[in-house]
Amino acid sequence: LWGQTELVAANGVLEFHRIEFKKGFKCSEHLHEFKWNGFFCESGEMIVRVWQDGDQDGLVDETILKAGQYTQVKPGQKVPKMGLHSSCTGQSLIITISYVEW
Repeated sequence: LWGQTELVAANGVLEFHRIEFKKGFKCSEHLHEFKWNGFFCESGEMIVRVWQDGDQDGLVDETILKAGQYTQVKPGQKVPKMGLHSSCTGQSLIITISYVEW
């Protein structure tokens, strides 16, 4: 098991999750067709990989987040997440925010 996720709040336009990742594990690939997907690293580190399509098909953007850093992924892009490490517990604590931009 890669870790655990806790739904903090959700409505028709927003989801807010608290996620704990174990070192070296990743969760399943996913995408939000209409929602932005934001990642805030509270502790540890995390890799966010985004597979591009269209004229950049096959290109993978990789962002390494450290504690206190944030990144976001636009709607329609596939995102598998991977926790790297935490110096104290072997886990990374991530906050994800998915939202619709009208």
